[in-house]
Amino acid sequence: MANGYQSREIDPVPTSGLNSTGSTIPKGTIVNRGAGETIVVATAVTDAFLGVTGEAIPNGSYGRVVTRGVVPTLFAAAQTVGARLTSNGVGRAAAAADENAIIGIAREVGAAGVLAEVELIGPGGPSM
Repeated sequence: MANGYQSREIDPVPTSGLNSTGSTIPKGTIVNRGAGETIVVATAVTDAFLGVTGEAIPNGSYGRVVTRGVVPTLFAAAQTVGARLTSNGVGRAAAAADENAIIGIAREVGAAGVLAEVELIGPGGPSM
């Protein structure tokens, strides 16, 4: 988290998914549901986001994906508290523009490559 405290989740609602991407999906990455039980890294601002990985998920393994609640999320760039967030194309939280799907709201200041708290709005986040 950006503030240096221990990573935490608040009232998480998890699901699981199989990583078959060929590489580890890092903790705090925004993901979508793939075919069957698989998950894939979110690549478009118009995706119907599933949630955020609760831990690093190695290729070929099942892992936890948080769909609701407050969860540490990797940021693509500096964000302010209250910013509406989408995916930057590689599964990191970025400022959302009009017509972008929203994964959640920044609960704390975040910086590029840092885990910071995001309040998720649920799977398939709506557009602004």
